[in-house]
Amino acid sequence: MSLLEPTALAWLGILPVLVLLWRTRLRRTPARVSAGFLWERACQEARVDSFSKRLQANLLLFLQLLAALALGLALARPSLPVVSGSAAEMALLIDTSASMGARQDGSTRLEVARGQARRLIREAPSGAQILVASCDRSARVLLPFTRDRSAALRALEDLEVREVAADGQAGWALAASLLASRPEVEVFLMGDQPPQTPPPSRLTWIECGGTAANVGLVALRAARDHDGTFPLVVGVRNYGPRPEQRELELRRGGVLLAARRVGLPAGGRQTLRFRLPASGSDLVEARLLGSDALAVDDRAWTVLPRRATLRARVVGPGNLFAERALAAIPGVVLTRSEHPAGEGLAMWEGEVPWPLPPGVHILLHPPAAWRRGERLDQAFALQPERAPLLNEVPLADLGVAGVTPLNLPPGSEILARAGPHPALALVRQGPATALVLAFDLYRSDLPLSPALPLLFANLVESELGGGRGPVDPESVPGQPLEIRTLEPVWVQGPDTSVRLASEAGRAILPDPDRTGVYQVRVGEKAWPVAMNMLDPRESDLATRRPAPRRARPGPAPTSSSQRSGVAEFWPWLAGAGLLALLAEWLVDQRRRPERPQDRTP
Repeated sequence: MSLLEPTALAWLGILPVLVLLWRTRLRRTPARVSAGFLWERACQEARVDSFSKRLQANLLLFLQLLAALALGLALARPSLPVVSGSAAEMALLIDTSASMGARQDGSTRLEVARGQARRLIREAPSGAQILVASCDRSARVLLPFTRDRSAALRALEDLEVREVAADGQAGWALAASLLASRPEVEVFLMGDQPPQTPPPSRLTWIECGGTAANVGLVALRAARDHDGTFPLVVGVRNYGPRPEQRELELRRGGVLLAARRVGLPAGGRQTLRFRLPASGSDLVEARLLGSDALAVDDRAWTVLPRRATLRARVVGPGNLFAERALAAIPGVVLTRSEHPAGEGLAMWEGEVPWPLPPGVHILLHPPAAWRRGERLDQAFALQPERAPLLNEVPLADLGVAGVTPLNLPPGSEILARAGPHPALALVRQGPATALVLAFDLYRSDLPLSPALPLLFANLVESELGGGRGPVDPESVPGQPLEIRTLEPVWVQGPDTSVRLASEAGRAILPDPDRTGVYQVRVGEKAWPVAMNMLDPRESDLATRRPAPRRARPGPAPTSSSQRSGVAEFWPWLAGAGLLALLAEWLVDQRRRPERPQDRTP
């Protein structure tokens, strides 16, 4: 036998206290006296008994000691190991993605999953350890392994649907790590999107949903035309088994622009096109009227592209090829300055100071602190690496010469090599980011190909948002929202308002989990960001079949009927203590002397 809460044995310290109270109690006997001088004898009989007097046997004291002993042992939770029909360790992984908010039969899928989890907790053996976790785009442990069932039930009540798309790998990875690290654990995965790979023997998939009709928005895109107007495309899809008709409203800055009746066959899709005037608000909303099983995909927002201007400062004597490549980027205006400001884009065509000032830089000549030798006269073929900045940049088979051997700072990313030497590198040092060209641009093939303007355009897009501002105007719930700035940032969302500090030229809102419009304010300027749920996997509410469990060679897994557990006895001890208290009260009532006023004449 073992004790699950051995520290509770401290409550047994009340036993000697009870004995002490009984040994020091006053023993009074009712007596009638006929005269006052006889009170002296009655007072002598009422004195406290001698402390050394042997304790007299008393049924009331025995019952009180029995009740205290039983209740104290009940708090210590004595238990014995037994063979249980359920797992002694149980992990509950519950999907909280957007589709779990779909309503069916007056309840949501999350409520169905919560009910299934409650049933598993009730049926778990005494002393079973329970873990509660949620999973959607990421997995989060809400309650680590515990024997406290009330805490597990409270953790279930704290679950909420997040308006993010599910990533089946997140829950699967958590389940795999639990199965690998705890040989006795049994994992229950509850949701509406079953794993696509066969589950292992100790993982059980529980379906929490069913086929439901749903119509949702699947696309909302806008562009700026040459005349300043905005062509806009709205996509609507019917995921249900029957034809549907819905009313679509288009609003700009809250003002109704258009309303159309959309008819969709079963499983059909329709694309609607609009043209918005040049003047008006930058924020456009598309809304499907009516109701269906899932509401989160009935609204979407987009931010109309602004006519942005990005001023790039050129420092140095001038490089015709580099300046033309940078000026070819739409919205970029070149200015010449000997002392560039902190933020924005600066292209250095001469000697470069180190450390660099804050901002984004293009270095045509590396700083002297990085050089570890003279320029090499021989020619090399560029060997590009796989990097996002080189997306669609044709560097392969281009030749360069005049390469300077470099010792790059720690954390630098080499984009391309010339033989064994870095030729292109991206260096981040605090709030400064620099694209470094370690070769002579005049002695290379880059000016004869589109590689140089594409490389500069990718740098402007990734580091400066293409000149649109410090933040991308559209994002996806659940993904970090990155704001490129050196100043503090205020972010106002549908249900959040937070101040973010900038680190290394970036401020990050880590996990926005609601659709809607987020206002990003830096200083006196503000930029709207649209967060939309346009994921077909979440909008399609059809029942999906899980992958069949495949038999694996090797020893058979432990049968669920032969799992070890513990049997607790505290309910019986608590009941025995309460019965002892009740018996003590009854005995005390029978021993009380009858009061004179209760006698009948």
